[in-house]
Amino acid sequence: MKKALFCLFFGFSLVFTVNAFASPFLVCDPNAKTDKYTVKMDGIEVATDYAAEGDGSIRYDFASYANTGTHTVEIAACNVWGCSAFVALPFDTTLPASPDGLTLSP
Repeated sequence: MKKALFCLFFGFSLVFTVNAFASPFLVCDPNAKTDKYTVKMDGIEVATDYAAEGDGSIRYDFASYANTGTHTVEIAACNVWGCSAFVALPFDTTLPASPDGLTLSP
């Protein structure tokens, strides 16, 4: 009984762990002396004073902003002295075409 419960718990934890990392994240290399970031999506600020990771990098989940189409995300690194220039990252979230030529195979 204990084995079955352990396997069930372990299986559920794997499923939920995989789903937790499925979103697209904006990440960068470690950036010394960076305390926070400002993030723009299609020219609109979506995150101001977003806290940097411990090494100065960023891990920003922007799945809710990624509607289908072509977008540009811009990011600036900031500290107590100000912010860097924005760096742009264009990306495309176009859905694939519908499958065609479907048949049944014996």
